[in-house]
Amino acid sequence: MQVYLSQTAYDQVQDIILYLEDNWPEQVRDNFLDKLARTMEIMASMPYIFPASEKFPGMRKCVITPPNHRLLSGG
Repeated sequence: MQVYLSQTAYDQVQDIILYLEDNWPEQVRDNFLDKLARTMEIMASMPYIFPASEKFPGMRKCVITPPNHRLLSGG
């Protein structure tokens, strides 16, 4: 089975890549892209382990990396 990104997902991935390139070392971007590729391979071979989208019938959804929220405080 082939995996396709919705336009929204594609746009989000592009935004993440640009953000990582601007703010993090190249290795962080590469790690994200590796994780994306591995997740897409798993989705292609076992799509039913991912929840179905309620918004888009026939599509599945997944989170590549959970959002990280950090609180910073000055000392």
